Amino acid sequence: MVALSVIGEPEKAGLQIISEFMLALSDSYAITRAFRGHANASWEPVPVSWRPGESGLDDHLEFGVWKKTVRRFVPQQPLNDLEFLVLAQHYGIPTALLDWTTNPLVALYFACLPVKGKDGVEIAADGNVIQFDTMPYRAITKNESVELFKAMRRQPIIIDTAFMNARTLAQDSIMTLHCPDEESLEVTPVFRIPHAQKTKVRIALHLFGMSETRIFPDLTVAAAAFKEALTINRGE
Repeated sequence: MVALSVIGEPEKAGLQIISEFMLALSDSYAITRAFRGHANASWEPVPVSWRPGESGLDDHLEFGVWKKTVRRFVPQQPLNDLEFLVLAQHYGIPTALLDWTTNPLVALYFACLPVKGKDGVEIAADGNVIQFDTMPYRAITKNESVELFKAMRRQPIIIDTAFMNARTLAQDSIMTLHCPDEESLEVTPVFRIPHAQKTKVRIALHLFGMSETRIFPDLTVAAAAFKEALTINRGE
């Protein structure tokens, strides 16, 4: 969290880039579009569980263990298996789900996050916002009917996850559920953010309410952001 009293040069520079982003959206934006922000423009839009070196939640036995774990820590229990899987996705467990948002500013926020290598050192990577048209894909309205670990499906399916939990609501979330043998999503690039401009854009996004505590509405995140703001305000 960054405390802002007046708009300074970093904010102005970030606002200029956001303005360019909005212009780029106007060339292709439609109500049926979904967006995704990649902090590294070289990343492919594939579920984390399919990426090299990742071990994903991809069978019923492991899924049963996850559901038992969730029940110990979540006061408001998920209503069905799909909500349990979405919860796993939002807490960093690799799944066959891929996150998207209907809010382009949320996608821009994720595209402007820093990227760190395995050694913890930040990588100079440009960010990228991509989009796809949801119209050609089947949308699920009855979550209970979704077969989560299907071996083959003609194309990904769309799941409206926005009201499943606090994080999906904050991120205006939708997700696509994938299986190994399917047609790829037809995605198109929207906007590229140079690495050197990421921090400026993140600072400017605060003016639109797009901050870490808005995107991740969790007391642990909020406390860490508040502590950071105290340090910044005192010049430490």
